[in-house]
Amino acid sequence: MILNRFGRLKFVSSLLAGKNLTQKAYLNALAEGLDYAARVIIGFIVTPFLVAGLGDSLYGIWRAVGSLTGYITAASGRPSQTLKYTLANLQSSVDYEEKRRQVASAVVVWLLFSPLLTAVGAVVTWYAPIWIKGVPDELYWVVRVATGILVSEMVLTTLVYLPQSILEGENLGYTRMGLSALLVVLDGALTILALYLHTGLVGVAVASLIIILLRGLLYLFVVRNNISWFGMARPSREAVRSFFSLSWW
Repeated sequence: MILNRFGRLKFVSSLLAGKNLTQKAYLNALAEGLDYAARVIIGFIVTPFLVAGLGDSLYGIWRAVGSLTGYITAASGRPSQTLKYTLANLQSSVDYEEKRRQVASAVVVWLLFSPLLTAVGAVVTWYAPIWIKGVPDELYWVVRVATGILVSEMVLTTLVYLPQSILEGENLGYTRMGLSALLVVLDGALTILALYLHTGLVGVAVASLIIILLRGLLYLFVVRNNISWFGMARPSREAVRSFFSLSWW
């Protein structure tokens, strides 16, 4: 019996080691499962607080604002997705300078698309209370401020997700296991705190922005501790042009 238990423990520890593709696939799937479970559970807990704290009308406005700002991600160029794809193709390569150039290209493309994303976001911010039917006149600026905060979050999100894209491109997504779930829990806690302090739509939006910034810092820490080549190298114009074309597509 002791030998059987020892064998099972050895099997589990070998899976958690993540030294081959099968183990990494298992761990990546486990990490995604934890994230999904956390989102479902926290959403189930926080939603009643949102409805009670904001009221039916403001809660509906909040969901509508979230949908409107979600649409503008199409103007981001999605360099994080492109970076994940290019690094996956270079996963077995030891040309670390090329990988650093890919990271730098992603940052350059983010900078190139940011003005477009900001301009589209400004339009959405201004017209949000008009497009959302039933917003009282006295809440127009409240809705605009909340929308503006969410637009700022969208602009930063593309940059913030680059470290996560690096991990996934290198097939090391499992190294952040539990971190994303923890951030979901913190997001829920900050949202409930914002409601408790009666900060309304703006407070809930600020809580979401804080979590995005925290996410970027924590993922950057994980990348620096798990990927030895992490950094940026100056890319050529042709490399940026190629990366830009792939992001645009």
